[in-house]
Amino acid sequence: MLSEKARRHLLGFMALVFLGLATVLLTIYRDGTLYALGSMCLRIGLTLGVLWFALPQVLVLTRNLSPRLTVAVVLGGLIVVATRGKATLLVLLVLVLLTAVEVAGWLLNPTARKKGRR
Repeated sequence: MLSEKARRHLLGFMALVFLGLATVLLTIYRDGTLYALGSMCLRIGLTLGVLWFALPQVLVLTRNLSPRLTVAVVLGGLIVVATRGKATLLVLLVLVLLTAVEVAGWLLNPTARKKGRR
């Protein structure tokens, strides 16, 4: 298992690799399949670069959320992106309800509150 520092370095390295590949493909080829591949590499590289910048905050956020809520947020985000925003209200409603259930479960479970105080 990689440490957090090693993960961040690997993420940054992969972002640089994709951005370098995109630069080569987009400067050499002006149309066709390789130009489309260069465009995809550019998007992937930029996304990995943003994740590289935000990784410490993302790790803090995922430590404080329950695994179910984290999965729901990720899946909800993917659904909103896939439907181009048409399902935003439905996803937000589901996330609010799931958050309310998680908070209610935490408040009503005395063992969870005792573990949280340590």
